[in-house]
Parts: sequence; C-alpha cells; structure tokens
Amino acid sequence: MIKAVIFDFDEVIIRSRKNHLKAFLLTLKKFGYEIDKREIEKRFGKTPMVILKEIFPEWNNKKIKKFLSIKERTYREIVKEKGIRRVKGIKGLLDFLLKNKIKIAICSASFRKNIFIGLEKTGLKNYFKIIVSAESVKKHKPNPDPLLKAAKLLKENPKNCAYIGDSIYEMQAAKRAKMLAIGVLTSFYTKRKLKENGATYVCKNMKETKELISKLIS
Repeated sequence: MIKAVIFDFDEVIIRSRKNHLKAFLLTLKKFGYEIDKREIEKRFGKTPMVILKEIFPEWNNKKIKKFLSIKERTYREIVKEKGIRRVKGIKGLLDFLLKNKIKIAICSASFRKNIFIGLEKTGLKNYFKIIVSAESVKKHKPNPDPLLKAAKLLKENPKNCAYIGDSIYEMQAAKRAKMLAIGVLTSFYTKRKLKENGATYVCKNMKETKELISKLIS
C-alpha cells in the first residue's frame, strides 16, 4: 500500500534542465572551458559537485566550490529573468495525492535555494513541507540515503513509499531503498533505460502517473 510519494524535482516538478545546462555552459566559459553539452546532460540526476568531479577529476574541491557558487547563482538569475514552467499535470497530481491523504516530499540533487525559487515561481511552494536537497545528506543518488532520509522525515516505511523520477539514478536509488520506483518520460531517458535501472512502472506523463497511483492506493 502506497502511503507516501516522494518526487525528484528537476524535470519532474519543474522544467529546469535547459536552464541548468545554460548555467553550466556559461560558467564553464568564464573558467575558460568548452565541452560537449551531452557530457553534462547525461549526468543530470547526480549532484552538480559529482558531475564536475566526473568531468574534471583534476579539479580540487576549492575550484569546484568556486565554480558551483557562480553556476548556481547564474541559474537563479536565469530563472528570475526568464521564469520557469511546471511539468504539465504536476499540480493536478499533487492535489489528488493530498486529497487522498497521501504524504508527499521532494528528494532532489538540486540545492535548496534552487528548489525554493522553482517552487515559488511555479506557485507550488505551499505543497511541500519536507524537502531533501543536495545539502541534506553526504551520499547522493544513486545511493539510497537521500530517499531513506525523506522516508524517515515522512515517518513512513520505505516499502510504503513510491519515488517518481526521470533519470536512471532515481530508479537505482529507489530500488536500493526498497521503494516503488516510478519512472516518468519527462526528460530524455527512454522507457527501456528506466526499466533496466530499476523502474517498476514507467509513465509517459503526470496524467498517466496519477492514474497509476490511483490504482495503487485503492
């Protein structure tokens, strides 16, 4: 029985991938680097620090922290200037869950300030009281620790939780946390890839996700 639903944030609640990618590339240019954007995109779902460590293993922590300070500030400036959109159907899904007394939370590799500005700009800030962000844990997806922390804060057994994510890293983390893994095709990962990495179900969009969850809680 599903008693709680935990959401990834980027490309699950808000459409932020292009803004994050733009902020990464602009900041890399400031640092004198130009790389194939796919090197960044294929790692989305991991924390920005992990992404940088994988792409630039020679960088020390001081350089990474300096880069991230500029990159995250650039991202928020883009959001403030251009705005940001909700993923289609997400508000209807959230309303449905709350109406049916299903607990909800966010578990994301994004920084807390980025999550807050995204929720505020999309009118969703009052929906979430529990948020596990990049700063909340030492180990990140695909490690299960962030999801287990979210379940603990929700006061629910992980086996009674579903995790909704768009990347292979979310599916891997959910499987390791022994949660129901629901993949959504709101990003560039395919149904096959999500299934191969632990998704129990894969939904095309939030409308389909809502229909699935209504069956799981009935």
